[in-house]
Amino acid sequence: MTAEPCYHRTCYKGYSRAEASPTGASDGCGKSLEDKLLILKSKAYQMLFDYIRSHVLANVKIVGLTEMTELLLSYVSHVFGC
Repeated sequence: MTAEPCYHRTCYKGYSRAEASPTGASDGCGKSLEDKLLILKSKAYQMLFDYIRSHVLANVKIVGLTEMTELLLSYVSHVFGC
C-alpha cells in the first residue's frame, strides 16, 4: 500500500508558481515572445485540425502518424515563415 504525498500549502504554492522566463521578455508590443510563439504554434495546430476535419474525417480515410507529423511540420514552417 502506497501513501499519497501530502504537501504543505506554502510549499505547493512555491512549487506551482510560474517563474519569469527570460524568453518571455516583452518586446514593447504588448505580447511577450513566448506569447507570440504560442500563438504561432496554435495556428499551426489549427491548420492541422482543419485538415483532419476536412480531409481525413470527411473522407473516412486512414492517415499514418508520419504523414500527420510531416504535415504539421510543413504548417509550422509556413506559419513561422521558414
